[in-house]
Amino acid sequence: MSDVLPTNSVIVVYVDGSFWQAGFGTPSNLECDCRVRAGYGIYFPADYEMNDQFHSGRAPHYVRTNNDAEIYAIIKAMELCENRDSRLFVYTDSLNTVRMVEEYNIWQRNYGYGYGPVLNKLFQNMAFFNTRPELVYVRGHSGNHGNDTAHELAHQGMRESCCHLRCIR
Repeated sequence: MSDVLPTNSVIVVYVDGSFWQAGFGTPSNLECDCRVRAGYGIYFPADYEMNDQFHSGRAPHYVRTNNDAEIYAIIKAMELCENRDSRLFVYTDSLNTVRMVEEYNIWQRNYGYGYGPVLNKLFQNMAFFNTRPELVYVRGHSGNHGNDTAHELAHQGMRESCCHLRCIR
């Protein structure tokens, strides 16, 4: 199998972000002492010719909210799709993110300023595709296999050790 998909192919991917901050409950199996942590989960359904269908990891330090974690998962999914001619459908349970992307042009026209570093990176990555990737809202925690898989991967990524004892405090 190859990681590069045929030109003009359609790719469906499910993504989720996970975020935790000290003082809001304690997740199990933490491997470091960070007071803020975020993770991402990415799931490509089995019908795609990807060598690895499952991706998860710890998000970088500048991912500081749950919404940032959701957006970061989308960014990472786009980076895994090397073929920029593909039509990409990203399923996310973050209606907030879907709406921000849909309303981006309105915000730019009316307010003329950029978003934070995570959302700005999302729009930069979207611009590299020949056909703009579409974000599709899927209801979270509703038994959707793709979304549930991405959710578990995001929690797994959030639990990973981050920085070899240089934890965010």
